Amino acid sequence: MIQAAHVGVGISGEEGLQASRSADYAIAQFRFLKRLLLVHGRLSYRRIARVISYCFYKNILLQYTQFWFVFLNGWSGQSLYERWTLSVYNVFFTFFAVLLYGIMDKDIEDASIMKYPQLYRMSASGYLFNGKVIWTWILNAVFQSVVCFGAGILTYGEGVLYSFGHTDGVFSMGTQIYFCCILIVNMKLGLECRNWTWVFKLGFWGSIGLWLLWLAVFPSWGLIVFFDMGNDYIFVPYYMTQSASFWLITPVVVVVCLYRDFAFKYINRQYFPKAYHIVQELETLQPDTNNDVPLRVRGKGLLNDLSFDLRAAAAKPVP
Repeated sequence: MIQAAHVGVGISGEEGLQASRSADYAIAQFRFLKRLLLVHGRLSYRRIARVISYCFYKNILLQYTQFWFVFLNGWSGQSLYERWTLSVYNVFFTFFAVLLYGIMDKDIEDASIMKYPQLYRMSASGYLFNGKVIWTWILNAVFQSVVCFGAGILTYGEGVLYSFGHTDGVFSMGTQIYFCCILIVNMKLGLECRNWTWVFKLGFWGSIGLWLLWLAVFPSWGLIVFFDMGNDYIFVPYYMTQSASFWLITPVVVVVCLYRDFAFKYINRQYFPKAYHIVQELETLQPDTNNDVPLRVRGKGLLNDLSFDLRAAAAKPVP
């Protein structure tokens, strides 16, 4: 039975250790099963579901900008990005923050989850990981790739003339788009993260900082150590950052790409709250989760007089 289940839980008791040795998880007493499912099971499901969706999202966003570029390069296989810079996208610039998110993020405190076990129903119903959720992330990534690539074409399509008389090249446009992609995917993860610990902040800002350090160091790497690395990228970031177009278009692209996500989260939380939204607000308004108090639901930006029974709301089936 344990081997046939999706996740086997064995209890090591007087009957021996055979069941626990064959199980994925072993507990000493049956009463520990409640915390294993409600707290660890729910948090693990939420983290894994978001990490999988996010990993698809961040790679689709970057690679679809390459896909749009093939319509302009005559299907020649010319890359929009410098080869080494493209290779370290998932190694340096979008790795640490999502790793820390998958390990440490916690949307609701353990005491609240134990107090309202109805919250586990969302996990059992597959609310955070299903076909609709995956396609939402994919379509969002495609939309943002269109915005990033379109902004790059509008800015650099006719060439940008620098003060010393030279014009930019394909890697200037690629670096601009690449910069936007890194900011967007990291800020998107920041919107998804509920628990901004100092460790997550370090991974979040460190990922963006590594990209800025890469821009400063890598273009001159080939000149310093005489390797065939970055030779076709020499001085590109230096000249690109002297252009006003770079500093004007980057924040605009980031805002256009993320305003939909922010607006959706705001509307969903304010006017169509789920059970976990209500518990999060309860934790904010009433830090002592041991008190049974009616929760006031936010409406139209202010706390109205509508009293909300949390247990009744959480008991409703998830659509």
